[in-house]
Amino acid sequence: MAAIRIILYIFSALFMLSLVCLFLPWDTLNALMLALGAEAYPDTPLVIYSIKGFLLLGFWLGVLLAIATRRPLVHERVLLTFGGLGLSFTLAAVILGWTYGVGNYFYADAISGLILGILALLHRRNALRAAGEA
Repeated sequence: MAAIRIILYIFSALFMLSLVCLFLPWDTLNALMLALGAEAYPDTPLVIYSIKGFLLLGFWLGVLLAIATRRPLVHERVLLTFGGLGLSFTLAAVILGWTYGVGNYFYADAISGLILGILALLHRRNALRAAGEA
């Protein structure tokens, strides 16, 4: 159970790391996304605003995951939501990747969503099982 908790905290920290990217200049952020396998995005205000909004959303998801990981019995529904969304995102990313022929970037997201979903559901199950034994 401790290993699952540590891995969920690592996922949480990686989500929260997106706050750093929020303050990067657009050229640097676009180069970073290119290095990670995404395509170059246009330099338009709507695209920049949308991507920075997703980065901020990622940060808050990391905070929420850290809180739910710390107290899994109190935030049981949050872990259930992370599990369901992680598994749903995996399915969506695989379908989009297969349908539109996108690069490996989507498949890496699908794998991370699958891992996050399984770990969140396992952590919830282990916490419920430990509470039942106490």
